[in-house]
Amino acid sequence: MGGIMRETIVMLTRRAIERVVARAFPARIARKMVKSVPNSAARKCLRRVLI
Repeated sequence: MGGIMRETIVMLTRRAIERVVARAFPARIARKMVKSVPNSAARKCLRRVLI
């Protein structure tokens, strides 16, 4: 049960931060600030494997 609560809190916090960033910064900067780091790292790693 603790894991579910933690994931819910993390998700809600992330969404709140995304909303604030989207309103406070231009779209290009906002995209960079709220990107998913694990997904980005996986894509980068995959690019290096395919080269």
